Amino acid sequence: MSRLIGILGVACVSSLIGCGGDECADLAGALAGAAPGEVVSVSTCTVTGDIDVPEGVTLDGGGESRILGNVTLGPGSSLLGVHVEGVGPAAVSAVGAGAAVTITDVHVTVGRGVAMHIEGRGAALTRVSLTGNVDDPDTVPADPSTDDYGTHGLILANAGTQDAPVVLDDVSATKFARFGALFLESHVTWHGGRVADGLTTGLMADGGSIDLEAVELGPMKQGVQVLPAFGGIFANGCVVTSQDLMVDGNQGYGILHDRVTTTHENLIATNNSDAALWVQQSPSFSLIGEATEVSGNVLSGLVIVESTDVLVRGATFRNNTLGTRVSGTIGRIDVGDGIHAVIDDGASLTVDQVVMEGNARVGVLLDVESGNLDGVLMNVSVEGTGDQLGAIAQGPDGLIDTGAWDTTVTRLGSTAINDEAIADKLSVLGIVGPMFLPPSAM
Repeated sequence: MSRLIGILGVACVSSLIGCGGDECADLAGALAGAAPGEVVSVSTCTVTGDIDVPEGVTLDGGGESRILGNVTLGPGSSLLGVHVEGVGPAAVSAVGAGAAVTITDVHVTVGRGVAMHIEGRGAALTRVSLTGNVDDPDTVPADPSTDDYGTHGLILANAGTQDAPVVLDDVSATKFARFGALFLESHVTWHGGRVADGLTTGLMADGGSIDLEAVELGPMKQGVQVLPAFGGIFANGCVVTSQDLMVDGNQGYGILHDRVTTTHENLIATNNSDAALWVQQSPSFSLIGEATEVSGNVLSGLVIVESTDVLVRGATFRNNTLGTRVSGTIGRIDVGDGIHAVIDDGASLTVDQVVMEGNARVGVLLDVESGNLDGVLMNVSVEGTGDQLGAIAQGPDGLIDTGAWDTTVTRLGSTAINDEAIADKLSVLGIVGPMFLPPSAM
């Protein structure tokens, strides 16, 4: 059953107490009187005020209606075809246990607070765009207030399950001051869409699981913020899988992986200014696929620190450039590596069928605790010019001579001469500490 509010093609202005005209009935009253399974349709209306969509009811805006206020969704309800201009703290919210909500063809804009907050239940979002008000990142203060800025795009907290994850299909979040998307202990499948053009962090998944396909992370900007930007952060036991992920142009890290299990297939990571992929304290990380390209990043294409089971297969690392880190204990470090791996005893690293070209300092650096490199490099090609190095291994006692560990490495250009001539160990990176990470708390 459908209830029609307004007449097709006739614009009408409504408040919660009615439009004041015969063409547009009181939307709040129609929703309150609707039974589960019913549809309340709004046609070319502008509704001013906060509205509640009851359990099991569908609000259909027909693609032309606007809501100037916040929308609260009951369990099992649906929101279709509307533009919501939220007034804070959350423009669209679905909080508490109950059946999953459905949100389709919805555009949300906010100038303060959160665009969409879903907690404690499942959800299906299709063709949803969330937009904040960070138009010029350099003018946003270092601690942006929720009273002045749209700070979060999409928040999912304890949402979805492993068997019934939240499904995002063509969902984007842009121009937010803190997080484009923040997922806390949630299970999510995301196909198509992007997080971009905001500050601090594009996507953070803390715990839970996430499966990404053809999603774009970046560009994210640093502006005047103290912390660098992150295209993505996966942390605290999150299980991550991705296909055809694009990570581009972030003014900081491409993706930080901290204590997570990850498989990326055919990922492209380019032009990130503080390493493309950073993996630390993680039990498992795989970067696979012949379409995988990691190029034009500053500091390193892939940094591996204190991680256990790492596989890199079929990827190309090209033209990653020098960047500087300053440490209070070891001073200035200039790094520009394709793969930068610090391998602890008992850890496993396999680099197989990988191409390294034109990386500023070294194609692949292996810094090992025990000196055991059996089976680490398999069918690896390294190419460089000038003083660029190809494949370097080093242990606690210094450089490790070429030998069994690099029999399947092909050195091209100047790398063969440079690798033989190197006399000193290369400086290595450590973990990214908590003081350099954004808090995941809202």
